[in-house]
Amino acid sequence: MGLCRALLRSATRYNYTEEEKFVLIKVIAVIKGLQVLMSRMETFFTEAIRRNIYAQLQDLVQVILREPLRKAIKNKRDLIRSAQQILLSEWIHYNTSINAIPLYGSTFCFISESLQQCCDLSQLWYREFYLEMTMERRFVGPCHMRHMCRLLGYQGIAVVMEELLQIVKLLIQGNLLQFTKTLMEAMPKTCKLPRYDYGSPGFFKGPRLIAQFNDIVQYPDARTELFHNFHEFGNTILLCLLMEQALVRNVRSSPCYRIPEHLAKATLSEKPEVKLRKLEAKFDSLYVVAHVEKLGSARQTMIAKEGDLLTRERLCCGLSLFKNVLSRLRGLLDDPTWVGVPPTNGVMNIDERTEFHRLWSALQFVHIIPVGETEFTVQELFVEGLNWAGCSMIVLPGQQCRFEALDFCYHILRVQKVDGKDQNIKGINLKRMVDQIHRFQVLNS
Repeated sequence: MGLCRALLRSATRYNYTEEEKFVLIKVIAVIKGLQVLMSRMETFFTEAIRRNIYAQLQDLVQVILREPLRKAIKNKRDLIRSAQQILLSEWIHYNTSINAIPLYGSTFCFISESLQQCCDLSQLWYREFYLEMTMERRFVGPCHMRHMCRLLGYQGIAVVMEELLQIVKLLIQGNLLQFTKTLMEAMPKTCKLPRYDYGSPGFFKGPRLIAQFNDIVQYPDARTELFHNFHEFGNTILLCLLMEQALVRNVRSSPCYRIPEHLAKATLSEKPEVKLRKLEAKFDSLYVVAHVEKLGSARQTMIAKEGDLLTRERLCCGLSLFKNVLSRLRGLLDDPTWVGVPPTNGVMNIDERTEFHRLWSALQFVHIIPVGETEFTVQELFVEGLNWAGCSMIVLPGQQCRFEALDFCYHILRVQKVDGKDQNIKGINLKRMVDQIHRFQVLNS
């Protein structure tokens, strides 16, 4: 509760003046106070409204319509009697002049619901306060990266990147490698693309496409373990990319900032050299390498020196941090599971499932299949981290062109663009699936 009050205070501090806050609080208090009073007297209001409606209805029937109806029955004028009956039965459909009854009749009849709707301030709370209070929650973006770069500096960033690469190394050589081997064994040894003659609906009829990936579709740990590990790997790559972009922005914008140097003016009590030495001693704690050499281990000292070297080389020749991270990741993907075996025809593997891009093509086909309305899609659960992981593990070993040419989803998209069919096959809406494939294609590219 205390945290909520602090967030509310920070949300209103700079958006409203003291007078505006006073008026806003007063208006809210009047609305809520009136709602409480009217809610307590709701039974009296409801009884009075019903009595008034009943009295007006009786006046209409027994006073206004009584004499014309009596004369019509006495003189046997059935036309007038029928007209009055029709008037009473269909009056609600007639156009009438604007007055209180059509405007406020339903409001008076359902006074409890009307009172709740009139005094509901949830939209005011959501737009004016909740969005301000939760603006930076559950979000990490470029603004955070820029502040991290300013706080850590080149040496601190190098240490962070080294630790991230160690985590990714354990992930690639551990869970991801084991899951990949298991799923590749579950896939058929030959995964052919369906013929164009079948058409886009024919891909889902009979044992053509879905039957090849039946084991992958039914794999129990796909969403709970496998996709989560890929998501973690992809988020690491995205973090490195955002850090690189923040660094480049700081370097490019630094000449535009006029940062004055510390001036050591001579005084009667001390010389400029003495004052400079005091400033150096004051900021000596910011020099990471010397302190790590004294207090850290050999590995930490090596990382600190590499970070210091990266600082000088980056400023001299414009090194790219993200390219260095990708080159390190490329070195981790040296297992035959990722790069595959040499092709038997001496050119390239087409139908064999020996390379990673064939497995990722099957996984992409599985999580592009539309789910039920109450279920979460893979994209909603893992956002873009999953795509970044898969595409990186395809591009780094040099399998990008083969993936784009032999991917099952892209093949369905190309065929559907030609035949233009839209059918519902075995609970799968073809048009909806093709739209999802197109979004994934744009994201992968």
